[in-house]
Amino acid sequence: MGKRNRNKVEKNKKQSPSPLGRGIRIGISLLLLAHLAVVIATPAALVMPGSRLARWLLQGAAPYVQAGNVSHGYAFFAPDPGPGHIIEYELRFADGRKEQGKIPDTRKHWPRLRYHRHFMLTEQLAALWMDEPPPPENPRFDSAWQQDHRRWARQRRDFTARANSYGRHLLQISGAMAVEMNLLRHHLLTPEEFLSGRSLQDRDLYETGEIVTVYAEEQR
Repeated sequence: MGKRNRNKVEKNKKQSPSPLGRGIRIGISLLLLAHLAVVIATPAALVMPGSRLARWLLQGAAPYVQAGNVSHGYAFFAPDPGPGHIIEYELRFADGRKEQGKIPDTRKHWPRLRYHRHFMLTEQLAALWMDEPPPPENPRFDSAWQQDHRRWARQRRDFTARANSYGRHLLQISGAMAVEMNLLRHHLLTPEEFLSGRSLQDRDLYETGEIVTVYAEEQR
């Protein structure tokens, strides 16, 4: 190839437009940065002490966080995993029948990824479960208590709304007239208990947290 032809080819390469316009490339970059911000904000908001900025960001991005399943705090993996949570429920039918089930269920929710997704649903519900803060004995701490109580009230509303959505789904797929859901906290064994041969399924490792009942007639 002669020098003139090489110069012509190089000139054409320089003048060839990009497959994506500048605006599209900037838009994609912004979307990637927004996704990265959400991925970083989630554990920053969940691991104590949580970041106020991260919580504010997650509130605005809540639909994307749920749809993309990026709401992971990773705290239950390592180095000090906490207790897990399951929902035991009882379906009540118009003919008097009762059926028990749980979420997640290793027999029903498979493959493992599906089980894990159901486990995340119970963990998200448990994250909203907290005891009502008792009023302080000293009036000087009333303002701090009122702030904590407002936060508890918001979480309580969110907890109830989410639990009712789970109940409505169970009623819809089963045709039952009512469902009672019991949110259980499953505590872990200590290393000494594990080495002694104690079973992880011992019933006294389960702590009852909250019982929610949903009726079909209330959802019409």
